[in-house]
Amino acid sequence: MRRMLSRLSVLMVVGMMSLSACGQKISLMTIEGSKGRLKAVVHQPKLRNGKPCPFVVIMHGFTGNKNENLLVQISEGLQERGIGSVRFDFNGHGESDGPFEEMTIGNEIADAKAVLAAVRQLDWVDSRRIGLLGHSQGGLITGLLAGELGAAQIKAIVQLAPAGNISEMAKQGEMLGTRFDVENLPEYVMVWNHKVGRPYLEYAIQCDAYGMAGKYKGRACVIHGSKDTAVPWEYGKRFADGYAQGKWVLMPDDGHGLRKHRAQTLGEIYKFLAGSL
Repeated sequence: MRRMLSRLSVLMVVGMMSLSACGQKISLMTIEGSKGRLKAVVHQPKLRNGKPCPFVVIMHGFTGNKNENLLVQISEGLQERGIGSVRFDFNGHGESDGPFEEMTIGNEIADAKAVLAAVRQLDWVDSRRIGLLGHSQGGLITGLLAGELGAAQIKAIVQLAPAGNISEMAKQGEMLGTRFDVENLPEYVMVWNHKVGRPYLEYAIQCDAYGMAGKYKGRACVIHGSKDTAVPWEYGKRFADGYAQGKWVLMPDDGHGLRKHRAQTLGEIYKFLAGSL
């Protein structure tokens, strides 16, 4: 019974950050995820005629966090346009529970599902108009989750520099520059001063990223920088080409963080989501 109550209570409001004069709200929230508590920030826009609004789940990348400037700008811009959002720390990242070494693509998908279930309980969210947006590894999770849930549950998605190369590199015994033996996987590998555990490598090796994402039949937008050295733009283009309704945007001379043409990138995101949700 206690476990059942815990699962039903997937969402817990732990504090209010601000309430503006124009009716917008920003709330701190805690959600039960795959490895414990996930820390999240929810942006509620001013509701039009009191009606529920469209909503976007926003996901950061490998070693990232919910408070990255790009993600904050996206949340704030959507809020101004009448679209709610949540940005959260995956397990092992930021303020969320769990050791980084136990993080995998699979349990990040589970975290995203928990967040999605939580926000669907908010009475001001239109559950028929929910989108996903992710950067880098978060972009990979976006594609995988959308492919699994389908357009009936996820109305539109945005992938920013999606890390489609993770699985292909892992199959060749590489993780972001670190080499390992595919036939004899180590307990962990060190990547950017972080321990990446064997379960992560195992999941990445067997993951069919493009096959799963390609099952999604809703509207999709993929934005990538032409000078991205972490995830070459060809990996993003492959996602876009695999969608039935895929839009491809290549930002010239931009890198993985999409900083050079940030205003244009944000404009593309706002326009696409406002017209798709």
